[in-house]
This record gives sequence, C-alpha cells and structure tokens, in this order.
Amino acid sequence: MTRILNAKGLLDAWDAGAALPPDERSAMLLAAAWPDTTADTWMQQPLGMRDRSLLGLRAALFGLTLDTVARCPSCEARIEAQFSTTDIEAPCASAEIVEHDVGGRRVRFRLPSASDVQAAIASDDPKRALIVRCIDEPDALDAATLSAVLTRMSELDPQADVRIALACPACGKTSEQGFDIAAYLWADVNDWALRTTADVHLLASRYGWREDDILSMSAFRRRVYLRMLES
Repeated sequence: MTRILNAKGLLDAWDAGAALPPDERSAMLLAAAWPDTTADTWMQQPLGMRDRSLLGLRAALFGLTLDTVARCPSCEARIEAQFSTTDIEAPCASAEIVEHDVGGRRVRFRLPSASDVQAAIASDDPKRALIVRCIDEPDALDAATLSAVLTRMSELDPQADVRIALACPACGKTSEQGFDIAAYLWADVNDWALRTTADVHLLASRYGWREDDILSMSAFRRRVYLRMLES
C-alpha cells in the first residue's frame, strides 16, 4: 500500500539515493513510498510497471503537471512543452512468463526489468546479455526469431518506452522524443531537497531548532517563518 512521504521521509530517501545508480535510486524511492515492497523487488519488476508507479509517485509528491525542455532535431531550436502524468500513462504488463508464437514455434520469455537492463549495460554486448537473461533457450533461436521476440516485448510493455510528440515553434516540424520518468522524478526530488535543506539551515541558524522539528512542520508553516525572517 502506498503512503505519501512526509518531508523527513523524502529527505531521508534523497540522502540514501544520492550515491546510487539511477535504477537503484528509483527502486529506493518506490520502496520508501511502498514500504511493503523492497527495493530489490522493484528492481525485478518489468520496466513499465516500475515507470507507471514512478508516475503515480511523481503525481502524489509534486502534482500532475510535467514541464519539459528539448531541442528540435531539425533546427536545434528550444522546445518547451507541458503535459500531465495521465497523458503518458500506458498499459503495463506483469512479471509473468510470456509465451509467443513465432513461425509456429513457441518461445518463452519475460519482460526486462531494471536489474536486467543494469546487467546488460555493464556487459560487453548489452543486446545479447538482455536476450540471455530474458528469453528461454536463446541459443536455439535464429536472428529473425529473436528480433520478433524483442519486438513483442516492446509491444507488451509500452509504458517502458514513452515517446512524446513535440512541435517545434521555430520550424514547425514535429518530432518524437523519449521521456524518462525516473530521471525526471529524481531531478524534482533533488531540487526540492536542496531548497528544503537551505530552508532548514536558515531556520535552524536563526531559531536554534532541530532539523526533525523543522521538517515535522507543514510546508506552509515553514514558509510563514521564512517570510517573517525575510521581513
């Protein structure tokens, strides 16, 4: 069951995740929000299931609205776009074994997880490493069959590869660009944490309060004290 992280809980999660690789950082954030599920378990979930959960966590912590900035691949102009977490929600598959018929042959596989991707990237041949981890008996399959299975994986888990259509205000061309909710959410958490620790430093320096006491206040109450200091 999910819970809304309070200021102390989110700051603790930021502190714990700062030195972790991106995928492990995301798993740690989800484990903090869903305490009944460990970070290791989140690392084993299909990428789409993880990313759908990250979208929900982002909405709970910072709201539905997402702002993004990109470069037009045609003219290099700056593109600014705003959309909602609900706009990029897609079906996500479970961690169950899938059987797919390719040319009359039944192939068994599972959808890639963050753990699979992390291990694949660290290998000399990422594509081959991912195939070996996720597909049963890959050595018995020819290249065309493996390609068909990889395509089927993408079809079954569209939430794992979200693409956003962006219209360039300068040249008018539309391009599709990837959106990484894991990186986006961590950037929001990092910005919030830096602002919050600065506020804690100011209030602690002026009033002598402990960090826990300051973080236990509502954000509104902290702002009231900060405004009094400014005036």
